[in-house]
Amino acid sequence: MPKKPQNDEQRAQDRAAELEAWKSQHEWLLKGRDDCAAMFKNLIENSDMGVYLVQCGIFKYVNPKVSQLSGYTLDELMNQFEIKRLVIPEDWPLVEDNLRKRLSGEIDASCYRFRGAKKNGEVVYLEVHGSRMDYQGAPAVLGTALDVTQQVESEAALGKELTKFHALYELAVGMTSDLELDETLMMVVEQARNLLGADTAYLALCDETAKEVYMHTLSGIKTEAFKKLRLPFGEGLGGKVATTGMGFIVEDYFLEVESQVQDIVRGEGLISGLAVPIKIGKTSLGVLYGFNRSRTCFSKSDLDTLSLLGNLAAIEIMRKKQETDLRKASEGLERKVQERTTELFVANEQLKQEIAERKKAENALCRNEAMLRDILATSPVGIGLTENRIIRWANESWMTMFGFQDEKEFVGRRTDILYQSEEEYERVGGLLYESLETGGITSSDATFRRKDGSIFYGHVRFKAVDPSDPSRRVISAISDVSDRRRAEEALREAQQRLELALTGADLLWWDWSIQSDAIVVGEQASATLGYSLDGIEPSFRFWQEIVHPDDAPLAMRALREHFEGLAPVFDSEQRLRTASGEWRWTLVRGKVVERDEQSNPLRMAGTFRDITPRKLAEEALRLSEQRFRAVFQEAEDFIFIKDRALNCIDANPSSERFVGVPASQLIGSQCDHLLSPDEALHVQELDERVLKGESVQEEHLRVVNGVPMVLLTTRVPLRDDSGSIVGILGISRDITDRKRIEARTEVMEDYPSKTMQLTLKTATLASKRDITVLLTGESGSGKDYLAKFIHDRSDRANRPYFSLNCAALTAHLAESELFGHEKGSFTGAVGRKRGMLELAEGGTLLLNEIGELSLQLQAKLLTFLDTRKFTRVGGEKEISVNVRIVAATNRNLEKETEDGRFRMDLFFRINVMRIEVPPLRERREDIPLLVRELLMRLRRDLQLTEDPVVDPLAMQVLTDYDWPGNVRELRNVLERALILSHGKKVNVASLGFQTGESSIPEGKSASFSASFPSERSLNEITREMKRFFINQALRTSSGSRQKAAKLLGISRYSLKHYMKSLGYDLGEE
Repeated sequence: MPKKPQNDEQRAQDRAAELEAWKSQHEWLLKGRDDCAAMFKNLIENSDMGVYLVQCGIFKYVNPKVSQLSGYTLDELMNQFEIKRLVIPEDWPLVEDNLRKRLSGEIDASCYRFRGAKKNGEVVYLEVHGSRMDYQGAPAVLGTALDVTQQVESEAALGKELTKFHALYELAVGMTSDLELDETLMMVVEQARNLLGADTAYLALCDETAKEVYMHTLSGIKTEAFKKLRLPFGEGLGGKVATTGMGFIVEDYFLEVESQVQDIVRGEGLISGLAVPIKIGKTSLGVLYGFNRSRTCFSKSDLDTLSLLGNLAAIEIMRKKQETDLRKASEGLERKVQERTTELFVANEQLKQEIAERKKAENALCRNEAMLRDILATSPVGIGLTENRIIRWANESWMTMFGFQDEKEFVGRRTDILYQSEEEYERVGGLLYESLETGGITSSDATFRRKDGSIFYGHVRFKAVDPSDPSRRVISAISDVSDRRRAEEALREAQQRLELALTGADLLWWDWSIQSDAIVVGEQASATLGYSLDGIEPSFRFWQEIVHPDDAPLAMRALREHFEGLAPVFDSEQRLRTASGEWRWTLVRGKVVERDEQSNPLRMAGTFRDITPRKLAEEALRLSEQRFRAVFQEAEDFIFIKDRALNCIDANPSSERFVGVPASQLIGSQCDHLLSPDEALHVQELDERVLKGESVQEEHLRVVNGVPMVLLTTRVPLRDDSGSIVGILGISRDITDRKRIEARTEVMEDYPSKTMQLTLKTATLASKRDITVLLTGESGSGKDYLAKFIHDRSDRANRPYFSLNCAALTAHLAESELFGHEKGSFTGAVGRKRGMLELAEGGTLLLNEIGELSLQLQAKLLTFLDTRKFTRVGGEKEISVNVRIVAATNRNLEKETEDGRFRMDLFFRINVMRIEVPPLRERREDIPLLVRELLMRLRRDLQLTEDPVVDPLAMQVLTDYDWPGNVRELRNVLERALILSHGKKVNVASLGFQTGESSIPEGKSASFSASFPSERSLNEITREMKRFFINQALRTSSGSRQKAAKLLGISRYSLKHYMKSLGYDLGEE
C-alpha cells in the first residue's frame, strides 16, 4: 500500500529526530575515540618498549621508556634533541641510512640493531622497529626501541663459547695426529693467545731434576733472552702456580715476577696476566701463561679456558713421553732378541767345540792348578782374590804381610781393613775399578795397615779376572816396599837439606857434563835468570851467548887455569843476560869432580850466586863516597872526624878558617895544642859523652887570627854496620852574624828616617800574612834585605829562604833553576836537579828582578801561583810545593805591561801587597846606621883586628852623597875605603870620591834654600847654610881643606875656624 505523503512539518520532525539520533551516535563515537586514545596513550607511556616519533632528525614525541633507555629527561629529549646524540659515532651511518630510506619511501618498515650512547656514557644495544607516516603535513618516522643488551651479550658469550669449543675440538683433533710435541705445544700456546685475546702466551716446562723451569714454547715474545731463560723452581708467579697446583690472575705481573727477569718483563711491557699449572695428578710438568701489555684484567672464565688448555698440554706431554718410552723399550727388546738369538747360535757352536775340548782342558787345568798352587804358595809377593771388594782368598805371603794366622780372620771381610785410612781405600779403589773397566793391569804405591795396626808401604797391582763378570773378581799382588820407601825418603830429605843449605846461603847449583856439553841446573837457578827449562837446553854454548862480552875473556882465562891445575877452584864474577834482557852480576864458582886417565876434565859442578844487589850497593857506596867527599871538601862549615882515642883522623879545608891551621896539621893529633888547658879539658869531656852515645851541641866563642867568632858545634857518635861507636863526627858552623842579629833584633828596625820606618812597618804587617809581596825600588836599595826581613818575621822563619836573580840567567837556565829539570831533558842535564821551588819547600823564595823573566816563563810561573803545582823541565810528574813567593824589581811593571813585555795577569797575581823600598838619597838620616852595620860585616870578611872608625867629615860626605847605586854602592865605597886606609880610620880621601863623582854635576853649582817664616832661628839657618857650603866644597875638593877654602873664597885658617865651630873633626886630612 503506498505511503501516505508526509507534510513538511512531519519531515522536519523526522529530520530533527534523525539528527538527534546521529548526534547521539556521534557523541558516542567521539567518547569511544577519546577512550581509545587514552588507553593507547596509557599503553604507550607504560610500555616496556620505547616509542618515539622522529621528524627531520628531531624527536617530536618520546615515551618515558625512551627517557629511561637514554638517561635524558623528557624535557631534554623534547627540546630540539637530535637523535644523533643517542647513537655512538660508529653506528650512526647505519641509523641515518635507515631513516633516509623510510622517509623516502624506499622501505615501508624496517628492523635493525645499533649501539646507543646513554647520557652517562654507557653503551646499550637497541633493537628498533619503525615505519613512515605523515605528521603535521611532513614525513616522519614512528618507531619503537627495545633494550637488547643482555640478549646481545648472551649471544656474544654463546658465540665465544662455541668458538672456544670449536678451537678446543680442533686442538684435540690435532693432538691425535702424528705431530711432534713441539708443534703440538705451539698449537696450545697459539690457541691460548687467540682464545684469551692475549698479547703474549708462553709455556714453561720443568727439567728432569724438578729444580728449574725453562721457556719451551713462546708466542708474541720479542726478547731473544726471554727464550733462553732457566729459572729456579718455586720462585715468582710460576713457582706459586707450580707448587700450589692452582691457577692465578695478576693485575701487575711486575710485583710477582722472578728477580732474574724483571728487566726483561719491563722491556716486554707485560702487565696483567694469568697462569695455570700443567700437571698430571700431583706431578707438575710446567706452567702455561697468558699476558697483556695493558691493565686489561682476565676473567674467571679465561682462567678456566687456560686451565683446560693446560690439561690438554699435560695429556699430550705425557702421551708423547709414554710413546717415546714405549718405542725405546720396543726397539731395545727387539735388539736384545736379535742379539740373544745370535749369542745362542754362537753359544751352541761353541758348546759343541767346548764339549770336544773339555776333557782335554780339564786334564790341563788339573796340571796347571797344581802348578799354580805351588807357585802361589812359594811366591814372596802377597796375592789375594777379591769379589766386589770382599776378600775371598790369599796366599801365605799375603797373610804374613798383613799379620794374619788363619783364613777365617779375613775371608768374607771388606778390603778397607787393609788400608791406613778411608781416603787411601777410596784412592786405590779407583785403580781397581779402572782395571774392571779396561781389563788391563793397574798399579800404585799405597799405605797398608796390618792386623796389629802397624803401617807398611806396599806396591799393589790389580787385574780383573773377567771385566764382564758381575761378581767383579779381581786379583791383587802386593809387594812390601817399606825399605825402598825409607831409602827414598832419606835420599829426598838429604836433597832437601842440601837445597835448603844452598838456598839459605843464596847459592844455586849447577852440574856440567863437559864431553856432552850438557849443564843441569836447579829450577831456582833458571828462575833467577828468568829462563824456562822447557824452552832452553843449558850448555856451555848457551852460557857463551848470555855472558857479558866484557866479562867473557876473564871468565875463560879463570876456567882454563882451573882445568890446567893452576887454580884449585874456578872463581869468576860475571854479568849474565836474563830472559828480559837485563844484565845481572853473578859469582860463579865450581870445581872439576871427574877426570879421565889423562886428567882431562869430564865433569864439573859448582854454584853461582846473584850478587847484583851487592854490586849495586858497592857502586852506590862509591858514588855516595864521592858525593860525601865533594860536600866534605867544599863545605863552608868545619867538619872533622875523631877515632875512639880522640885523635883527628880527617878534616875538611875549612879548618884553616875555623881553627887557624891547615887540615894536614890536625890529622893525627888531639888538637890540644890549639886550645887552652881549660878548653882542652872541656872538649875532652864533650867527646867522652859522645863516645857513650850522646849527641852534643854547644855554642862557644873562638878567636881566630884575632877575629872573634861565635861557633855552633855539633858532635854525634859515628857507628859501624853493627851499631858500635867507632868515633866522633863533628860540624862547626859560624853563627857570628846570626848571634849579632839576634842580639840586636830590633836595631835595624830603628831607622831614623820616617820613610824607612813606614816601609818596615808595612813589611812587618805583610810578614804576618802568607801572601805574595811585590817589592819595588831602585837597584841596590835593599829589596833583598827587606825580603829576608819579611821571611824572618813570618811563620816560615825556621824554614828555608832562597833568592833567585832572574836577570843573571838566560831564559832556559832560569826555568831550570826555578823549576828544576830531569836527566837528559837538555844538553848538559846529566842528572836530575831540584829547582828553587822544591828547595824552598815550606819557606820563602825571592824572585829578584822578576821583570827580566821571559813571557814563556812568566806563563809557567803564573800557573804555579794559581795551582801551587809544576813539572820539572823534561818531566811528566806534577809536583806540589808550599812556598811563599816574594817578587822584587827595579822596573815599572805597569809600563812593562802596557808595552807587552810583562804579562798583565801575572802582574795582578803578584801585586797583592806592594812595598816601595825608598832610595838611599831619600833617607839620608839612615846612612850613619847603615855605615856602622856595613863596617861590622866588612871587618869580619876582611878579618880586621879592630872595629873601623869613620871620620865625621867623611861621614858627612857619605850622608850628603846622592848614592845612585844605593846601599850596594855604599858597601863598595866602604870596602874600598877600608882597604885604602889599611883598616884604620876612614877619612874623606880614602873614600876615593872624584870631582866627577860628587853630588855637584860638572858645570853646575849647588844651591841652598830656606823658607820664611820658619820655625828655625836665623842663627840655625845660617849655621846650616855654612855646613852645607863647607860640605860641598870638601866633596868637590876630595877632602882638601886648602882647595875647599879657595872654592869658598876664604883663607885656610878661616875654614878651620868654621869647621871647628860647626863640630867637624879636625884630624888629618
